[in-house]
Amino acid sequence: RSLVGSEMCIRDRPTAISITMKAAEEGAEDKPVVQETPATSYAVKGTTFTSDTGVRYKITGTGEVEVTGCEDSVTQLVSPQTVFYEDVEYTVVSIADQAFDVLQNQSAKNLHLTSVDFSGASVEIGKNAFCYCKDLTEVIGADNITKIPYGAFSSCDKLERISKLSSLTDIDTFAFMYCVSLEELDGLEWQSMTHIGQQAFANDTILKLELTENTFKNLTSIGRGAFSGCSGVTGKVVLPECITEIPESAFSGTGIT
Repeated sequence: RSLVGSEMCIRDRPTAISITMKAAEEGAEDKPVVQETPATSYAVKGTTFTSDTGVRYKITGTGEVEVTGCEDSVTQLVSPQTVFYEDVEYTVVSIADQAFDVLQNQSAKNLHLTSVDFSGASVEIGKNAFCYCKDLTEVIGADNITKIPYGAFSSCDKLERISKLSSLTDIDTFAFMYCVSLEELDGLEWQSMTHIGQQAFANDTILKLELTENTFKNLTSIGRGAFSGCSGVTGKVVLPECITEIPESAFSGTGIT
């Protein structure tokens, strides 16, 4: 028959296909199928939202947000380590400048915060973040905070306690100025401090600190009036060799004689 050759080709093909399929099946046993995880879909930078707890956030980068304020009804602020927006998890990395500044931030003028909890997160606190929070009495969960920036808690005149400041090394200008109810900074290792800014503790009249020769052993800079008016600061001032002179009024009005 004239089609014998074609028939032979047709008969041969299933055999070749079956061999190929068998080889593929054998290979599948050797190479398990890897399922790719879908990429997380983050909202665009600058998006703002408010959580169920009344805290306001702004997305600052891929998977990161900063706290920008809260609703007037919030009195006990909790800044969590992470927060969800549209079922996507974001890391809380910072508190915005003037976020809760009752004097300068119009959206914060009716706030009456009594406590702040940083939840042990390593967040960056913005300048003047809690300035003039007149009802604030307590700050907790600050064990991974490394710096208190310019004016962060200035004029919080009811602030009594800040706990677990074990990682703090830098207290900047005006950070705790006029915190007249502040008695101690719980967990703070003064020997680890590298910078104390101008008037950082000015007029904190009941702050208690007994200075020894090792209190400021790692300090590299101290500003004018750093402890001025702190009558509860006593002992002897000994500064490292890198600080060649005591700045003007750094310890004026203290209990140091």
